[in-house]
Amino acid sequence: MKHNKYKIWVYYSASFLSAFLLFQIQPMIAKALLPRFGGSNLVWGACMVFFQGMLLSGYVYAHSVQRKLGVYKYAKLHWILLFAPVLFFPFKFGSIISSISIYGEVFTILKLLTLMISLPFITLSTTSLVLQRWLSISKTSESENPYVLYSASNLGSLIALITYPVLFEPFFTLKEQGNIWWSCYIFFIILNLLCFPVNPDEQAKSSKNSTKTSPLSIFIWGGLSCGACAILLATTNIITFDVASVPFLWVMPLSIYLLTFILTFKKKCWYPKCIPLIAYWSMTVGTILYFLSRLQSELPVAVTIFLYLIILFIVCLYCHGTLISLRPKNTHSLTSFYVSISFGGLIGTVLVSYIVPELSTSPIEYLIAFFIISSTFGIIDHFLKKTSSISDISGKISYKKKILITSLWIISVIFTLTFLPYFIVKIYPDIYLITIQMLLAIPLCLILRGMSRRPWKFAVIMLSVIFLINQTPKYVANMSNVIRVRNFYGIYTIFERNNLRILQHGTVHHGKQYIKGPKKEIPLSYYHPSTPAGEILKKRFFECNNVGMIGLGTGAMAAYFQKGNSFTIYELDPDNIKIAKKYFSFLRDAEKRGVDLKYVSGDGRRSLKKEPDKLYDLLIIDAFSSDSIPVHLMTVEAISEYFRVLKEDGLLLMHISNKMLHLEPVVFSIAQVLNIPIGIKTNFGKVDEDADLTVWVALSKDVKKMNFLFEKLRWNIKNENVPGLPRPWTDQYSNIFKAMF
Repeated sequence: MKHNKYKIWVYYSASFLSAFLLFQIQPMIAKALLPRFGGSNLVWGACMVFFQGMLLSGYVYAHSVQRKLGVYKYAKLHWILLFAPVLFFPFKFGSIISSISIYGEVFTILKLLTLMISLPFITLSTTSLVLQRWLSISKTSESENPYVLYSASNLGSLIALITYPVLFEPFFTLKEQGNIWWSCYIFFIILNLLCFPVNPDEQAKSSKNSTKTSPLSIFIWGGLSCGACAILLATTNIITFDVASVPFLWVMPLSIYLLTFILTFKKKCWYPKCIPLIAYWSMTVGTILYFLSRLQSELPVAVTIFLYLIILFIVCLYCHGTLISLRPKNTHSLTSFYVSISFGGLIGTVLVSYIVPELSTSPIEYLIAFFIISSTFGIIDHFLKKTSSISDISGKISYKKKILITSLWIISVIFTLTFLPYFIVKIYPDIYLITIQMLLAIPLCLILRGMSRRPWKFAVIMLSVIFLINQTPKYVANMSNVIRVRNFYGIYTIFERNNLRILQHGTVHHGKQYIKGPKKEIPLSYYHPSTPAGEILKKRFFECNNVGMIGLGTGAMAAYFQKGNSFTIYELDPDNIKIAKKYFSFLRDAEKRGVDLKYVSGDGRRSLKKEPDKLYDLLIIDAFSSDSIPVHLMTVEAISEYFRVLKEDGLLLMHISNKMLHLEPVVFSIAQVLNIPIGIKTNFGKVDEDADLTVWVALSKDVKKMNFLFEKLRWNIKNENVPGLPRPWTDQYSNIFKAMF
């Protein structure tokens, strides 16, 4: 008996370690993929689809084979699967970066992941189900409730995600991380040996009182999982798109998602009775946040991230708490339960990562997740009536009256999102934007709140909001949308306001131009003549006959060049080149002046590798995606590559303005390692009305050029070692966490 008491901890340890390894490999391999795909925030979404697909494959395999062979016979087969991943040792991270794409971005990611980690991932994904089935036929006291291992498994996942950006990413290179991973995997195999079922007759125990799983149960399990995964990925997209596409910001939402599993699947489920009511309040607040972002309203980034994460926690706890309350009572259906959860998760992930981006030019997947969740609870409410907290309290109101009442609520949504903003702007054309936002947000909030105890009606109202919410900006903020484009690299919005045409990527303005008037040919925003970079280029202090630039924006930099100058633009996204040419005139005007313009599509750093040495007089780096920083363009290897293509006296200008990250120390530490003088300047305190506050750094091996920047243009030059700098970022190492503080 004492032996059995201790053996349960072996089960816990094996479940914990399998999930730990599974979730360590996810950010590790995705980090290796980022440089290959230009740092796009959707790399993580594509990886999540692969992870969910492999997880489902592992669950289906374990479910079907155990059903056919029985637990004991399958256990012998499981040993072959445990040793098979050793064939993938070590992880060949270098082959990811050097691989050539002949497919679209998403399919290339899936191909690379399949070749790199498919077998280790499937092996680890089967372990949770296998160990729970082994526990269910064991003689331990927990054999009647093997679901507790799922809590241990999710705890391992959570610890892996927390420790990766805090302990592993900051202190170990990718190669070192891979070696640590394989060492832990050997220990994992040993733990499986200790859990091996020893009595083949015990598997008969698992068939007692078995009942067939109903299709409705499978649908509800899948629906709850689908909604939770959808809100997880939608939240992750919003956060990573506006800050940085890096493991630290991937793991925060995923950690919260896993925490809700831990709290609900542990031996004594933690699920406060108030959660259903709070969940609908949270979905209402989330809808308002999305609505205000569409109306150009911006809260501080830290506040926005905090609110989105709180909403994610409450909504996922709502889904997972209900999921555990509806779990099968017999262990015979255990694998069916997990297969349903995994399949629902895959559907939610595919929907957010692939389907919605193809159909919508806005991040509407966030609201679609709310619709899925409320619809699933509507089905639970209708068929199961489990709790009064999710029951329709409309009593015995007739069917026709219910339809009439719901129709009136829908009409209210239509009025709030279309007619009301139109009349407000028509009657009060000079009204403050914040006033309009409040006048629209308050009634929308009241409408959603009114449906908070009626899941089906909330779902119908949410569907109405989804179809109408993107129409509201047409009537607000004195702006008119010109075009919206969404692709693998994000969402572009081109709109006009006060004689200005503005390019917005995500929530950040990436350039603007006067539509008509004497200022039409003047570059604005971060490139205005009053900014540090504009000041250098306007007065032509240095020779700039041959110039390269990574990142296009509106093409405003082309305004500084004349006939005889060669200007090569490296742009990751081909759609941005089309947008800059068609909707802004900087590039067209430069061509008319005789500037030799060249465009190179693809990741700038990879494209530069094809260029000869000592090519450019000036190289400009400004390749942000929304406010997200492509980390692979700010590493020691990247800046070394920049100086390879620069002439001996060439100048490197880097735009490092960011709302969330403190990037100066990062670039300083790299310059210090490479022994290159660096200068920094901002236009803080003298921002022109047509310029934005911006920070630029300049690097050059030409000491005379750097001295000129210091003496004549008042740049702050760092020629000596700067104490207290962070460890320099490399292709194998980066620490986004430290750059945030």
